[in-house]
Order: sequence, then structure tokens, then C-alpha cells
Amino acid sequence: MTFHGHPSLAFVAFRESVLGKRGLIKLNLLWLPMAVYLSFFTPEKDQGAILIFFSVFLSIGCWALGNILANDLCDSRIDLEAGKKRWICALSPQVGGAVVVLIFALGLGIQIFGASWPGFAAYAGATAIGLGYSLKPLRFKERGVWGVLAYSLACALAYVLVPYFWMRSAPIWPVILFPVVLLDKWVNLHFHNILDYDADSARGIDTLAVRSGQARSRKWLTILSLVSSIIFVIAFVLIARQFPHWFIPICGLGATVLAAAFVFVQAAKSRSSDSSSLVQELPWFYLGMTLALFRLLPVMLFLRLALNNNRMWIPCVVVSAFLGLESLYNLRYRYE
Repeated sequence: MTFHGHPSLAFVAFRESVLGKRGLIKLNLLWLPMAVYLSFFTPEKDQGAILIFFSVFLSIGCWALGNILANDLCDSRIDLEAGKKRWICALSPQVGGAVVVLIFALGLGIQIFGASWPGFAAYAGATAIGLGYSLKPLRFKERGVWGVLAYSLACALAYVLVPYFWMRSAPIWPVILFPVVLLDKWVNLHFHNILDYDADSARGIDTLAVRSGQARSRKWLTILSLVSSIIFVIAFVLIARQFPHWFIPICGLGATVLAAAFVFVQAAKSRSSDSSSLVQELPWFYLGMTLALFRLLPVMLFLRLALNNNRMWIPCVVVSAFLGLESLYNLRYRYE
């Protein structure tokens, strides 16, 4: 705390970047690929599983945080007009830019010393596309469909391909997981574009939602959500089938999550005055499948790893904590 009784900038930065809705929690799509790849490690590789887990976590965490902060710096004027406060904007532009460069440098450094050249190339590609989403002259976020495509592609490269090149699992898994992550991020950003429609339209920001119009955007959001849900079900079953002794418990819990999502969404919609925009805009089946595939399944797979290898309890606890915190935020979802 400062002498004036207000949190210090360092404390605010830690709170928002590590524990907040716009910090490391944003990389929670990483856990499913990590859980799948780690599940098929050879006994020799198991010896370094924890080191690889935290190396990838730190490196991808730098990537995600660097992109968030770069976007905050680029949108500082827009956010200020909208009443949004970002801690990085309290710094001078030069210092803020240096912080972002340092974060990206740390992430790239881990890739250089720990991964293969293909892994480094995937990380560099994700970084370039992610920065192109926010920075001029490209600034994909204001170029209609290119913004959604760039954001989704950067996330799929970072969350699926980068850890793959660290662990070299069977090639079928990145083939399955790449479209799964890309589609979820596509739906997620399209959803937020719809929420920002009025503000973006007023400022002349040419997002996909602004180009398409609200009615058409909502129609496409529903279609993409349903298509994504079908693909999520297929991926869920394909992954669960690899673990015969866990198949029935995993599928049973997945069905329970879907049922709970249906009951929760119906109850929330009956109280439309206080239901969140997630419930209002997205189908219950999509919400349930994202919970089952990206939250439940990674926890189950990390639990299986921990039961087979005591050293994996630490990653299991870390993953469960991040996913639990995100689920809590989603239950009380408020867009910022």
C-alpha cells in the first residue's frame, strides 16, 4: 500500500495480471493441449514433465500478458473515454512499451533455450500475429473478419503448436486441438465484438460485428456456437477414449456438466434482468461444452497424471486453481 492509502501500481499490476479477469487466466485454453500432450509422454520424458509444464506455462503466460498489455497501450485513449482503467496506461508510453518488450523477450528467451526451432517459429508467429491484431499499420482488430481470424490463429499457434513442439506427442493431437482452440477463440471474440457494437460503431472501429450489423452478427454467433459445440463433443469423446479406465467417469461428469449448464441457463434466463450477457448471447449447449472440454477434461487428465506420478500434483493444483477462478468469474460474468 502507498502512504495515501491506495494500492501501489505494482500491487494493482499483480492483481490484474495474475489474478484478474484480464491476466494469466486468459491462457486457460492452454491446459487442454498440455494435459493431452503430457498424458502421452514416454517414461524418459516423464522425468522432466514438471520443468516442461512450468516452462511452457511461463513462456505462454508472457505471450498472453504481452498481447493484453500491448492492446491496452494501443487502446489507451479509447479505454479512457469508456471509463476503463488499465494499470499499464498509468506509465509513460515509453516505459509501458519497454515493459511489454521485456515480457515478450522473456517468453522468447524461454523458447530459445528450451524448445525446438519449430516451437520457436510457432511462438514467433503467434507473437507477430498477436501484435498485428493491435498495432498499426496492420491493426487487424479494425479490419472486419481479419481481426477475428488473426486473434484466433495467434491463440491456436500459441496454445496448441508451441507446447506440442516441447513434448512431441502424436501428430493427431494438434490436428484435433488446433481447430478446437481456434473456433472457441473465434466465438469468444465475435461475442465480445457484439457487446462492443455500439461503442465501436460510434467510434468508427470497423470490427466484424460493425461490418455485419447486430442482427446478422448474432445469427452468425449462434451458428458458429452450434458448429463449435459439435466439434467439441467429437474432440471430447476422442480424447476420453484414450483412457479406457477413465472413459465412463469422464463422460459421466461431462454429461452432468451439460445438464447443469442447461438448468443454470434456463434459471438465469427466467431472471433476465440480472442474467449475464454470456447467458443472453450464447446457447446453453455451447456454454456447457466449453465447461466440459476446456475446464473439466483438463482437470480430470491432470488428476490422472498426478495419481500416476506424485510430482504431477503441483501442476494439477495450479491448473485446478486457474480453472476454478475462471469458472467463478464466469458465474458472475460482467464484461469489462
